[in-house]
Amino acid sequence: MSEELFQQAVGLVQSGRLGEAGRLLTDLLAVAPGHVEAARLAVKLRLLDGSATAADLEQLAADHPDHGEIGFEAGVGWLQADNQRQAITCFRRHLQHFPDHPGTLFNLAWALRRQGADSEAEALLRRLLTVAPGHAAGWFNLGTLLADHGAHADAATAFETSLRCGFDAKPAMIGLALATLRQGRVDAAEAMLGALSPAVRHEAPVLALRAEIAVARGDDRGGLILYDQATAQAPDQLPLRLGRLRLQRRLGQAQAVFDETVAELDRPQAAVGLLLELCAAAQVLRRLDIAEAAARRAVDLAADDPTAINALAKSLAMRGSNAEAAACFRMALALAPDNAALHSNLIHAMVHDESGSPSQLFAEAQNFGRYWEGRLSPMSPPPPLPDDDRRMVRIGYVSADFCDHAVAYLIEPLLRRHDRQRFHVTCYHVARRSDHVTDRLRGLVPRWRTLPCDSDDFAAMAATIRADGIDILVDLSGHTAGNVLPMFALRPAPVQVSAIGYPGTTGLGRMDYRLVYGGSPKGGDDPAFSSETLVPFPAFLPFQAPAAAVPVGPPPVLERGYVTFAALNKFAKASVGARRAWARILAALPTARLVVLAPPSQAAVIRAGFVADGAGAEQVEVIEELALDGWLALMEEIDIALDSFPYRGGTTAMMSDWRGVPLVALLPEGQGKDDDRRLYCRDEDEYVATAVALASDLDQLVERRAELPLIARLDEGANADLAIRALERLFREIWSTYLEGRSRA
Repeated sequence: MSEELFQQAVGLVQSGRLGEAGRLLTDLLAVAPGHVEAARLAVKLRLLDGSATAADLEQLAADHPDHGEIGFEAGVGWLQADNQRQAITCFRRHLQHFPDHPGTLFNLAWALRRQGADSEAEALLRRLLTVAPGHAAGWFNLGTLLADHGAHADAATAFETSLRCGFDAKPAMIGLALATLRQGRVDAAEAMLGALSPAVRHEAPVLALRAEIAVARGDDRGGLILYDQATAQAPDQLPLRLGRLRLQRRLGQAQAVFDETVAELDRPQAAVGLLLELCAAAQVLRRLDIAEAAARRAVDLAADDPTAINALAKSLAMRGSNAEAAACFRMALALAPDNAALHSNLIHAMVHDESGSPSQLFAEAQNFGRYWEGRLSPMSPPPPLPDDDRRMVRIGYVSADFCDHAVAYLIEPLLRRHDRQRFHVTCYHVARRSDHVTDRLRGLVPRWRTLPCDSDDFAAMAATIRADGIDILVDLSGHTAGNVLPMFALRPAPVQVSAIGYPGTTGLGRMDYRLVYGGSPKGGDDPAFSSETLVPFPAFLPFQAPAAAVPVGPPPVLERGYVTFAALNKFAKASVGARRAWARILAALPTARLVVLAPPSQAAVIRAGFVADGAGAEQVEVIEELALDGWLALMEEIDIALDSFPYRGGTTAMMSDWRGVPLVALLPEGQGKDDDRRLYCRDEDEYVATAVALASDLDQLVERRAELPLIARLDEGANADLAIRALERLFREIWSTYLEGRSRA
């Protein structure tokens, strides 16, 4: 009888007579309280009229844990009530009894994604697709997750599979096109856009795709217009909004991004993505207090999101808390071991962390090398060509800094003066940023290639380089931002060299050589701490000084009556020893002033540190880190530059020469004086004494102010071709060494 009543209730539900069905189920449960299906249907009907909540369904699931669906339905009920945390609890409990339930696997992964737990979500989606390989929505969601984490080749495969399994063509095709675009295949992505119906070209997701294609074509402003149109149509779609905000930052509109997102700090249900955009904009604006607060809030909301932890670590590193930053980077890397940029961030932080040793830094770089060389097998050697030892050597330079960046000041003279009869040059620009300097450099070489800046398709990059027939591939980034070091693990060129952009080992055994100037921190020039064969630069490369023609005025002490020092590198780079030395100098010269470059929000803390070391608070001026024009203007306002240590300035030291500002610097242990223009010192005491003595010798200050720019110009004119010819001879030698080794083999 109870089963007949239940079937009648089901029939009433199917005919839309829900009230009658509910009353019948109530009568049924009064006489048969153990009828699970009747109780299940009754709770679901009460959910519809609001007289029950998902908690009632959850209790029913707890009473009947062996039922295959109630636990899943309870989780869905919590999702519909927008309680993701309780939904996750329900789904986890249900999986304990039914580990292969497709709906539970899919929905738990979905909820975890919203909580930022992407690693667990990915594992669940892969488990789902093993159980149900035709689950189209599962493939699509896996594609979006992989795309969000930069695994664009795998994301494209997932989107293609979702299409084959019958998923909605429009979102899957858009996802596939974006993943294809992220691999640098702009034409293929545009062809996919063309395959969509013209009727959807002005819908928000398609506008966003068109915006991304415009950006890939170099039309950032056109891309922003399209993103504006997309977000105007769908202001609540977070991915579109984030795409627009990222593009605004790229266009230098960090303040606009900051203004739009700062309110997220006060919202109880803040969006992690918006908090991270706020953090990034605040970092650009040097609002490090806001950057750190936004990152910490993001980590609170998504504790296992490596992107959020990475943002916090970068904020900490920017204010000089390198040990804490390194610990955060390490935590993020544990969650995302295949994130090469994260690993490089950790290594770069360790360079600046005084508490770490050279051996610890080297061990971490080796971890990087072992991971990527274990994951990526080298390409087979290219076939030998006739007259290999007499033909032009094909050099490829790889950098994310072919733009208004310190590396460009060193590479531009080399690109201008390369012997075109003996060397064919290709530049591979990892297009993290492009500007007027990029345009100028592009015109100096016979071949220019652009590599995608946010892709992990290292095989595609390597294939491009192999197709170009490069003999010697030179990395100019090391572990700095935008590097593509894992690509070198594939060995796209027979000989691979690291140079200029980073003062330490890459950790890659397949990086054959590293060119060193001397004086790198943390044992950077010690063969014991290098995976590469170290080769000293045969001569200092010429330096392309900006605004070199601007006349140099007299030292400002003549007008002010007191000496102005400046620490021209970021204050976060200065060690405890360097800060102590600067305080000692100020204590010995009570009228002197020191300018440091740091966020003004840190001024009170910085001044307190100097006071603790014996200087006066009024002697220290904290100013924002400056763009190039502001930095050059500052050089006219100072008398003496103080170099940081052990991490020395490179470009800043060279520009000091051109602007007539004498530089006091500490030599690394065991390093000889390499340039008579600088006031190099053996230890901290000599450093302090030299700075104090120079500040007291106005005649020498006036003399150096006049002589240094002349010497710099003479050296550049006399030594530029000499230095470049010496470097070219070195390239020919290492190429000959390779050919001899191949011949013997």
